[in-house]
Amino acid sequence: MPLPAPQAAQHFQQYQALASTAAERWQALDSRLADARRQADLAIRAAATDLAGAWLPELTPAALARAGRLTGFQGFQRRDPIRAMEREAHVLRQAIARVEADERYQRREYLVGPVGELTRKRQETVSLLEPWEQECARFEDQEGFAELVAAGYDTPAFALRFWEPAYWRMWAAGDRICEALGMGDFGDEVLPAYQKVEVERARWRRELALVDERIDQVHALVQERDQAQARLPELPRLYLEGAWQVLGEHLRHADPQLLASWLSGEEQERPVVLGLRRLSGCVARLAFLDELHVQGVKPVLDDLRARAAKYQRKVDKYQRPKHHGLVVPDAALDPGFADKPAALDSRADKVDGLVGRLLAFDAWERFDLANDPELWWVHMTGKAPSAMTPRLRTWYERHPERRPAQVEDDPLPAVAVAAAAAGASADHDFLS
Repeated sequence: MPLPAPQAAQHFQQYQALASTAAERWQALDSRLADARRQADLAIRAAATDLAGAWLPELTPAALARAGRLTGFQGFQRRDPIRAMEREAHVLRQAIARVEADERYQRREYLVGPVGELTRKRQETVSLLEPWEQECARFEDQEGFAELVAAGYDTPAFALRFWEPAYWRMWAAGDRICEALGMGDFGDEVLPAYQKVEVERARWRRELALVDERIDQVHALVQERDQAQARLPELPRLYLEGAWQVLGEHLRHADPQLLASWLSGEEQERPVVLGLRRLSGCVARLAFLDELHVQGVKPVLDDLRARAAKYQRKVDKYQRPKHHGLVVPDAALDPGFADKPAALDSRADKVDGLVGRLLAFDAWERFDLANDPELWWVHMTGKAPSAMTPRLRTWYERHPERRPAQVEDDPLPAVAVAAAAAGASADHDFLS
């Protein structure tokens, strides 16, 4: 029904509120997807590292050669972790020997122990410094004293002139400080008295800094030796874990089916194949989440934001006095949008649940690596891909006969895959 401009403005104001509320819901879903994608990427890294551990159980030349042969990774030939480990072990042993040969380390208890030479020296220096700290504090604790000293107040270096307000403020502060200290003149009495004690304080502060430096040097030697001694026996584990990370980065981009085909007759075939299935599923899951975000949630969110902005422009337009006599036709009122927010809210709930289902999935071991990776979707969700994953939905429409083969005698019911193929074309875009 056509509406006069003032009523049309109210109509679009309601639409703007509906679109903004829906956009907030989809923004929250977008953030949820971003977090899910981070979790999925971490899961890929963990799966790849664990798989690398199954392929490389120990750091030996034979194990490195075998891992390279079975994965196609040749990086260990160029960057041998065993040689690097041996090099660091040599460096650590040299560091330990150097520190242990240092007289300061050998005499550490005598120097920095509870009654050590430097410990006592520090205590003595602090006791000699303390009276000068107290004397300086008698001046420095006076409000404004530091500002007067910095400005050269009551000295030839004082640059302020009588017409500047700060001149009189500092004069008042100087008089107040003189009175508080029981002295007659700031420049003739206060400053010389302060400078005399400050020179002594600076001297003893320097002495304390030198003692502290010597103490710190002994502590640094002890720490360097202890850290090297603690790291040395950990090197095999640390370098093995580092090799897993390097190999895992290669594995996350490799073809799981091809890698599985290279395992015939290998002792670790089962743990490696299980690891390949897990990695394959984790990679597929991240791809699904990426598609949900890029081709599903983001377009809806962008559309809602654009609609909210468009409706606000119409509110501004029809509230202008020059348009008060205008009658807005029904077609221009976008009547179809009224039912969309509820449908979009329902869709957002479904996507939210789908994301949770994808993240919670962990039944990797049943999926046959000979399957197309797209079949991970129905294996993980048991549902048809929707308009939120258009590429995936198109694949299922083109391959309705594909069924995800499973390793165990518990195949996915054919009805689930049939539903996925049939349902892929039943969904529709509420914003189209």
